[in-house]
Amino acid sequence: MKTFASLLVAMIMISWWPASLSNAKIPPVAHAALPQPPKYRIIERCSGIKATAYYGPLKNQKRYSRKPNGQMRTYREEIRFQGEGIVTSSGVPPRICTIAVNKERFPHGTILRLKQRAKDGHYETIFIGVAEDTGEDMIENPNQIDLYMGKGELGLTRAEKFGARHGLVVEVIKEIRS
Repeated sequence: MKTFASLLVAMIMISWWPASLSNAKIPPVAHAALPQPPKYRIIERCSGIKATAYYGPLKNQKRYSRKPNGQMRTYREEIRFQGEGIVTSSGVPPRICTIAVNKERFPHGTILRLKQRAKDGHYETIFIGVAEDTGEDMIENPNQIDLYMGKGELGLTRAEKFGARHGLVVEVIKEIRS
């Protein structure tokens, strides 16, 4: 009944609409006025990269990640495992596009595009971000990167969904300025 009443009100409103407004012409938008997406150039392409995900734990979460034995971590264990998620090694707060890397291989500020092989054999982009953080695993293995997925339980859910992915292609890209 509410839907019918809403429809009836809308029809009455349209019938009362001034003809001058309904016949008004909207000027076309000039294409030059629209912002153009930036153009990028691939500087380097690396294959065989392992990507994992991390997040920033919050103190009063209902759940945390699990240890290899299946037990849930405590907040303190999670901070040791995930990091505090307050500031990255480059000095900025982590964002969804933050990537932890071996900074000798990918210096801070490097823009990275991750690609994964799709079922049809082509590579599809799964993540674009900036190298802004580092971690023990990345220092030990320059072929591993870690993607920041957010804070709290939402970040944990995203990190668990992403999991660990092997055999990715990472492209170092640079914006072409005109």
